[in-house]
Order: sequence, then structure tokens, then C-alpha cells
Amino acid sequence: MRVSSCAVLCCVLLTCCCSAVMGQMVMDCCLQVKNKAVPKQAIVDYSVQEAGQGCAISAMILVTRRHRPLCVPTNQQWVKDVMRHVDKLRKHCHKTGYKKQRCEGVRRQ
Repeated sequence: MRVSSCAVLCCVLLTCCCSAVMGQMVMDCCLQVKNKAVPKQAIVDYSVQEAGQGCAISAMILVTRRHRPLCVPTNQQWVKDVMRHVDKLRKHCHKTGYKKQRCEGVRRQ
């Protein structure tokens, strides 16, 4: 009887600890976007931020070779061109084993 009470208590404590840790997960969101064109050669990665999924606005997050995130609007043609360039760069770097200088900073697939 004493062992089962101890097991239940351990389960309750474990659940509380997991809930506290999960509740502290913070999302890094863009609060505003800047519609200033960036040279596509400076960008090595991108991700999409959608409004309503923990963030207030929709944005495209471009990542520079120096790992600096830039928040830009999702619907601009220059942003789509940069995304296309990054996709081609990823494919090229994957083929060459990420050994060329232009692959510096590109996230491995």
C-alpha cells in the first residue's frame, strides 16, 4: 500500500514539473515587418511565421549568413525571389556536401 502511494505521488510531481516546463516555452515572433529589399546572396535560410499560431502577425523570417533574423512581408515579389534563391542554394549545397564557400551558414537538410 505504501509503495503505490509513493508511486502516485511521484507521478503527480512529474506531471506538475512537466506542465511547468512546457508552459515556459516562449515563441520568438516578429512584431513588425520591414519592406526593404535585401540582397539574396546575403540570405541562407527562411521560415514562415503565421498569425494566430502564437504570433500576432504573419511574416517571413529571413536569416542572414551572420545568423541575423530579418522580418519581412510574405506577399512581396522580392521575398518570393529570395525564397527561390535559398531553395536553389540548399539544393546546390546538399549536392556538394556543404563544402563550398557559398554554402557557409546554410542549414543542412
